[in-house]
Amino acid sequence: MKQIIRNSVLIMVGAVIYALAINYFLIPNRIGEGGVTGLTAIGYYTLKISPALTNLVLNGILMLVGWRYLNRQTVYYSLWAVLWISIFLKIPVFMPYQTSQTLIAAVTGGVLIGDFNGADFSSWRYNCW
Repeated sequence: MKQIIRNSVLIMVGAVIYALAINYFLIPNRIGEGGVTGLTAIGYYTLKISPALTNLVLNGILMLVGWRYLNRQTVYYSLWAVLWISIFLKIPVFMPYQTSQTLIAAVTGGVLIGDFNGADFSSWRYNCW
């Protein structure tokens, strides 16, 4: 039980960092990512759809596929991460980082997203497949 709480808190911390990277560095500087994050950015840039909503819907679809092929603990932790990322993406941006040097924003956003992945994966100390 103690390990589950620790993992859940680490996932939440990672979700905060991830949402900050998206909201403060990538979206204000019109920088795209790959995967669901990239589709979230495209939805925001073109249709002004909330990144939180797009993230929740697209990852929800992936969770349905994951339910079939992944072990349950992986799916539950993934759902926990998707939920918290979507919640933190709804937090308003007070001071976005605007720069003419998009490389700075891209590197900073990438480092923060890498920190999220590190916090996320370090909390999952089991075989996901």
